[in-house]
Amino acid sequence: MKNVPEVNDIVTIHNIGPILDRSYQNNTWMVVAVNSTHAQLKSKEGRGCLGDIIIVLIDEYEFQDAGSFK
Repeated sequence: MKNVPEVNDIVTIHNIGPILDRSYQNNTWMVVAVNSTHAQLKSKEGRGCLGDIIIVLIDEYEFQDAGSFK
């Protein structure tokens, strides 16, 4: 998959930044918005009290296509 996702892509993400953070790896995300440096993602499953929307730095995450996930 391309490194910069597009709006409405369904993705999983993997942190590749300087501080490894696995807290977002267990979710499937829909890309809500994207610019040259950030992606705004909404959890497809819901995260309860953690909130369903996150913003990540594109350079710190690898995006993988998850559109075929049910």
